[in-house]
Amino acid sequence: MIFLNGVENYEYYEDIAKSIMKHVSYKDIDIVLCIISTESEFNKNAVSRKYKGDHADYGLMQISSYFWKFNKELIFDIEYNISYGYFIFNSFSDGHSYYSPLKAYNGSHEYAIKVLKKYNKLKNDFYEK
Repeated sequence: MIFLNGVENYEYYEDIAKSIMKHVSYKDIDIVLCIISTESEFNKNAVSRKYKGDHADYGLMQISSYFWKFNKELIFDIEYNISYGYFIFNSFSDGHSYYSPLKAYNGSHEYAIKVLKKYNKLKNDFYEK
């Protein structure tokens, strides 16, 4: 599987799944799983410091403090991070494809292609057998 390699804590992934089911539209669940896999490899405490100064990307969906204002006390909370990350992703949606919102979410063509490759692999591996 592409997501649950080395699972040691079933409850942790169950919390992620419950939050996704609660906050993400059914049609977008698979793409959100692929975003989380790409952004943080399912590490809710992930921090990426790619900006100058105190700015960074936080949590499962790597929400950027450079571009977005969020509750810093809750940013590592699974439900909050998924809810807010999906809100951001969905705000870029054009309703036609995932390419444009993925590119806008991360700011790069390469990122959109990387996530779409995971998405297509997920669809092929699990839904077309």
